[in-house]
Amino acid sequence: MLAPTVLASMLLAGGAAGSPARRAEIVPPPFEVVALRTLESDPPQFVLSLRRETPTAGWTVRVDGVDRDGSGDLVVRISEIAPDGMVAQVITPVTVSVPLGRLEVGRHVVRIESRRGPGGEYRPQQMVLIAAGP
Repeated sequence: MLAPTVLASMLLAGGAAGSPARRAEIVPPPFEVVALRTLESDPPQFVLSLRRETPTAGWTVRVDGVDRDGSGDLVVRISEIAPDGMVAQVITPVTVSVPLGRLEVGRHVVRIESRRGPGGEYRPQQMVLIAAGP
């Protein structure tokens, strides 16, 4: 099995956009990488499993799309949808499977972007580095 490495992302804090930051901090990745599975197919297909803790029960995490950007990175877009109505306030883990498809031999950057609700703006959350071998 291939071992993905989680890369921390940076959050710049400060004034308005375009102004110099006065401080910066490492943002802990919101998703725990649970597994990278290889499906029995020819060529093999890969699935990345991610887990996140939510503040209440009833959250849904949906994969909206997986695409390659201009630099060749895989961009995963995820929607996190809050439960309807009242629910118990207990930290609950939610797992989502992300189909990555076929991978060439080499290293692949997977950029995870998420949004709250089905109509919000996607924001960068974290990056995962995958090493794919022959």
